Amino acid sequence: MDQKQLDTIISQITEQIISRLNEKESNLKALKKAQLYILTDKNETKISQEIKTNNVSFLRDQYDLKIINFTSENYQATFPKNLNEEDKVLLTSFPFYDVAKAALGIIDDTVTFWISKTFFLGRKVLLLKDGKRPISNKNKKYSELFLSYMKTLNEFGLQEIYWKDLNRNLQYEIKTTVLTLADIEKLPSNKTVSLNSATILTELAREKIAEKNLKIIYK
Repeated sequence: MDQKQLDTIISQITEQIISRLNEKESNLKALKKAQLYILTDKNETKISQEIKTNNVSFLRDQYDLKIINFTSENYQATFPKNLNEEDKVLLTSFPFYDVAKAALGIIDDTVTFWISKTFFLGRKVLLLKDGKRPISNKNKKYSELFLSYMKTLNEFGLQEIYWKDLNRNLQYEIKTTVLTLADIEKLPSNKTVSLNSATILTELAREKIAEKNLKIIYK
């Protein structure tokens, strides 16, 4: 066997080893769970009860749950070094004083710190729809102030969802003849959307679909 043949064999073996290592790394990444950071004023037992009550036990299969309490003293240390694309930040409730501070860019507690850091990373903060705490409607002007702060935060990247919307395998079915930007904005990111084969997509809807990493299937 000459040197050229030996080099060829060594090269082929090296390529096979690299290919298997890459495949193994890819499989490990696929098996790794996403992180679900739950910012809450409840303890872990109450969160577990809420998960059971809402029939969303799939969360424990799809995510590593991290409970971050509002009262954390060293709240800056609770934020992860890396917030990956599949990781989620979820608020179970949102006191008015934090709504106001977050909208104005004030950072002085766990909630406002996490919201600020997450927004700066270009990521969304999720809020349970039954976790918003509106103020009394007896003072119309004050209620309007609350709503204006919420609107500002929605523009920054606050998205209101239900527990079930965290299901990474959830498929949404939309029955419409024309799919618009407004339809897509209502959907959470990284989901599968089922459409009728005759559905027309507007150009803005297509752009939003790509931005939210939605998978479209036709039936």
